[in-house]
Amino acid sequence: MIMRNSFEAFLFEVKKLHNLNKISDALLLAKQLVDSQPNHAEALFWYGSLLIRSNDLINGIGFLRRSLDFAPNNPNTINNLSKALIDLGNYDEAEILLQKSYEHNQNNIMILSTLGYLYTEKELFSEAINFFMNVIKINPDYHRAYFNLGNLFSRTKKFDKAIECFAKTIDLKGDYIEAYWNKSMAELTLGNFEIGWELFESRIKLNETKYEHEFYEEKKSWRGGEINGKTLLIYGEQGYGDVIQFSRFLPMLKDFNCDIVFYISDNLVSLLNLIDSDIKIVSKKRPIPRHDFHCPVMSLPYVFKLSLNSIPSKFPYIHIPYKKVSEFKTYLRKSTKKRIGVAFSGSSKHKKDKSRSIELNQFKKIFQSQFDFYSLQIEYRDSDYKALKDSKLINDHKEAVNDFLDTAAIILNMDLIITIDTVIAHLAGALNKSVWIILPFNSDFRWLAEGSKSPWYPSARIFRQTEHNNWLPILSEVKNELKNYQVKVLT
Repeated sequence: MIMRNSFEAFLFEVKKLHNLNKISDALLLAKQLVDSQPNHAEALFWYGSLLIRSNDLINGIGFLRRSLDFAPNNPNTINNLSKALIDLGNYDEAEILLQKSYEHNQNNIMILSTLGYLYTEKELFSEAINFFMNVIKINPDYHRAYFNLGNLFSRTKKFDKAIECFAKTIDLKGDYIEAYWNKSMAELTLGNFEIGWELFESRIKLNETKYEHEFYEEKKSWRGGEINGKTLLIYGEQGYGDVIQFSRFLPMLKDFNCDIVFYISDNLVSLLNLIDSDIKIVSKKRPIPRHDFHCPVMSLPYVFKLSLNSIPSKFPYIHIPYKKVSEFKTYLRKSTKKRIGVAFSGSSKHKKDKSRSIELNQFKKIFQSQFDFYSLQIEYRDSDYKALKDSKLINDHKEAVNDFLDTAAIILNMDLIITIDTVIAHLAGALNKSVWIILPFNSDFRWLAEGSKSPWYPSARIFRQTEHNNWLPILSEVKNELKNYQVKVLT
């Protein structure tokens, strides 16, 4: 039991531990404070806030609500409670709390910023922009407001404004790595490759991607230069599609007269072994190979000073053995119809999966009986699996697929691929197979800001969503184009 005369000292210690980022220690001490004085508003605030920092949102919210019972107008409690509610998708309760607090103090930067966050999550972008603009009016040097504005301008495809905001963020806080990273995305989307690829290097220092560069050593880092006779380790990063897309640069590295080792996920090994016989492919299931220098695969455009006009144009750059393709030709049932391979969802762990994946119940609107459709999915959401079983117009062969080499062989047995922005888009493009790529409104940098063609994949045709989260118009467009495709095939 904590004595009353030492309570404030313990409370001060909780704040100190929090500021030192010693969250576990602070949490234990805060619990003792709450056990000692269960109706103390500030103790409840700190315990609830620390629970949320420890990813225990439900219990954290409960203690913050209790804190509000004893101090109903505390903006710090309202702010932290609202953020947690937003993260749980409880937008209505968060909005009521924030608006009430806003009415009491319209110049509270913390509340204004969280209102901006709320409306960003609700995809009410104009309202969100207005709140962050108000923050800047109150405090023109608040770097986070410019950063959040930059993100909003990116999401609304106002990339020039986004770049200005990220640049201002960097001016105000030069070590804000996320601003460099997000600025690189905006620059690359506009095709500004020189500055874009340079800024893209900032990802090495990002907290969310540091784990991919765990063996990074500054003295071994290579971004061009003489390495004659040395061993260069190129390692995969981010998603499977990223590795496939940027593996096209590997043969160009032979000009440096070095031994090249490509260190990648195990289920890509058999596929990427086919890029160049002089390049050694090693699975990440094995220990890190001995090397003199290393370079992540997505840094190769920076190494080669890539521009829009100098993207390697040799296609296909992955050659699947005829025997493997023939095996799957025999496996797939014979049909007089044109075969179309489809992919409608990516990894649910992808941070943009909500905006890029399409439920099969929606996606199947493009299906037409004059074609045979084949799912290229390996994993299914529960709702998609049910829709798959109910549909008579799509074939599933995931049991026959062991790795991406098998998927590639199936793709080459198709007449056309229709896919969202996932690994299938990159694999089809690398194989020079005709592919239609369905993109969300705010698509990834590699597809640029506009246009129906891709500088990365000449066999690709791009279909772009015209408004956030509305797939119906774009699926109708694809369906109509399929009708035209059938007419062209018949003629």
